Amino acid sequence: SLLGRSGFVELARLNLSKAEYAQARLSSLRGCQLAVSGPTFNEFALRLRGPAGPVAERLRERGILAGVPLSQPSFALPGLVDAEKTLLIAVTERHRREDIDRLASAVDEVC
Repeated sequence: SLLGRSGFVELARLNLSKAEYAQARLSSLRGCQLAVSGPTFNEFALRLRGPAGPVAERLRERGILAGVPLSQPSFALPGLVDAEKTLLIAVTERHRREDIDRLASAVDEVC
């Protein structure tokens, strides 16, 4: 309510734009691809070259909270292929382009 109608719409556009940038940047990495096709808002599933759990842990050690491995039972998506290699990533207005670029570089190194 503090943002007002137009502010809320602008916030949604900002989140969508940043998520689209992150999707493009991360899915362009060697061996990484979007796990689910179709429209998204500010979160998406990224299939990695290897198991997502260890990748998320290595990124956490670098101070990067990259996302949630979809191999965790509470996050399982029915019919998702390679859930153990899939990371659910969320992007919001708080993430700067530099943050997304840092994430992409770190994912590329760690994978």
